[in-house]
Amino acid sequence: MPAPTRPTPDRDSREWWERVALGEFAVQECEGCGLRRFPSRAFCVRCRGEGRRWVAIRPVGTVESWVVSHRPFGQGEIVVTIRLDEVPDAVVHGSWEGTGEPEGGSRARAVFTAVDDTLTLVGWREDHGATGTLEDGPLATRSVSDVRSSGGAG
Repeated sequence: MPAPTRPTPDRDSREWWERVALGEFAVQECEGCGLRRFPSRAFCVRCRGEGRRWVAIRPVGTVESWVVSHRPFGQGEIVVTIRLDEVPDAVVHGSWEGTGEPEGGSRARAVFTAVDDTLTLVGWREDHGATGTLEDGPLATRSVSDVRSSGGAG
């Protein structure tokens, strides 16, 4: 399997990638009007405010669509589009890590895969019962340094 294309974190996405590396799925929330958004942006599309914070959310949603990406000399990779439960105006793309092919309208949960010491990717798999909590407790809004000092994302 070919190596994944490595993202280049920028001003707006750097903290997201740091949180993903710790197993946390987060979105931006406008400090002015509270709109949650993904992907990250410098300005709020609703109020045009610049203030923003990162908020951890349940990494679950609904399969909107999917395609099979065929590469020479390899098996097809399934790429899904997921509509996030807690940010219904946002969709996320990622590889399908589930069993079989996904179905439109089915439930999905994020899977964090550490490719190496510097890259963790978010994929998706079936979710047969979203609980709203991580294995070690409810999600909370925290800074990356808080997550690091507590030793986990939960």
